[in-house]
Amino acid sequence: MSDGTDTSAWSPTCHFIMDTSAPQTTPTVISTDYPESGAGLVRGTPGTFSFGPNSATGIKSYKYSLNGGAPQMVAADSSGNWTGLITPPRLGPNQLDVKSVDNAGNMSSSTVYSFSTAGATVPDKPGDFNADGIPDVIAVSATSPNALTLYIGSKTGLFAGQQTVGPSGWLNALTSHEDFNGDNAQDLLARLSDGNLWYYPGTADGSTFDTNQRIQIGYPNDPNNPLPADAPASWSTASQLLSIGDLTQPNTPGLADGQPDVLAVVGDKLWLYPITNGQASNPELISSQGWTNKTITPGGLQNGTPSLLVRDNMSGTIVLSVGAVDAALQITYPGSANATNVTVTNGTFPAATYPLIAGADVNVDGQPDLHLTKSDGTNQYVSSKVTTTTTPWTATWSASTPSGPSGWNWNNIFNIS
Repeated sequence: MSDGTDTSAWSPTCHFIMDTSAPQTTPTVISTDYPESGAGLVRGTPGTFSFGPNSATGIKSYKYSLNGGAPQMVAADSSGNWTGLITPPRLGPNQLDVKSVDNAGNMSSSTVYSFSTAGATVPDKPGDFNADGIPDVIAVSATSPNALTLYIGSKTGLFAGQQTVGPSGWLNALTSHEDFNGDNAQDLLARLSDGNLWYYPGTADGSTFDTNQRIQIGYPNDPNNPLPADAPASWSTASQLLSIGDLTQPNTPGLADGQPDVLAVVGDKLWLYPITNGQASNPELISSQGWTNKTITPGGLQNGTPSLLVRDNMSGTIVLSVGAVDAALQITYPGSANATNVTVTNGTFPAATYPLIAGADVNVDGQPDLHLTKSDGTNQYVSSKVTTTTTPWTATWSASTPSGPSGWNWNNIFNIS
């Protein structure tokens, strides 16, 4: 030590040991709530997990990551163990990566613990891909690499964030959503540029759709039941494809099958394709004319029946079209001449100004709302109020508000749903 003039004597020699050796064993991982074999608790349920040193000494903490997410650190007790709660949000297969950390900060190799969650007992809301109770928006990029983006919804209509759920290959894809496999999570319906129609099972946590898990929805091809003479020849002829739920066998005793069907706009006609176990049956013609310059999007459940929002692209007027099932179990489809068709007042949204629209119950009040892209590259949200307790029914829009942060260019979007 020196004061600038004099220097002290040397201190006693200090010895230390530098430990650079990682723990030689990987940690043990145990969970009776989410065992490695068989399904565990329902997705989104906190479960008890235990990490152990597996004979390694000097373990002070554990670093773990669930499904490749942000790493978490938890402190071990004096015996090198940790027990606590972890909440896996993903439906089906999950993976926990765990490393032990010793007193010197050295980390072991990973233990990879694989387990599965069970499906929820209550269906997620239509369009809710991350199971937070609020519908989201799926957008197909119009520019290379034609990615698929999930915009996280909020009750205010302002998007809470975005994440890529399909890195590339979605050129000109038409998309929609419903629960096609009955696990109560929202799945993605997509007609790709090759003309084939697929559904991609959702995992309820907003993660990337796995192309290895997708299931093709075959076009009707029954030699014993030929297509109607005027029916479309394939999925590729559709300009719009949409699923709003089970229309052919609605939620009525004796008729319900719970499997979503598919609506298609082909030329000037509106068709309905019943879907059963991933296979389409011969289409039914709902309406024979007037659909070339219209846009269809979900209108939600009205009196328990799936409905459509139908926009006239030129005038921008939007009609809420609601089907019904009568006492004789005869079905009236939304979009048909006999449906209850209610013009939504207090606003028009022509396609020249609002190129794309997507219907959803954005603010979770049970009423159909809209996300809209604008020709200036911005995005808007508008809510509605529908009254079905009086005759005739009434519907009106509220004032529109921005829903995408500044800097998001919605002109680069081909399709939203």
